[in-house]
Amino acid sequence: SPQFWLGLQIDFDLDVAEDKLADRLDKEIQVYSPA
Repeated sequence: SPQFWLGLQIDFDLDVAEDKLADRLDKEIQVYSPA
């Protein structure tokens, strides 16, 4: 059904967006480590 395929596409798009964001966050955010 169209709803099923649309759901799969949305899940895929979210996964791709999360992967891109995770890469960016890893580069831009320094982990705080107390001295």
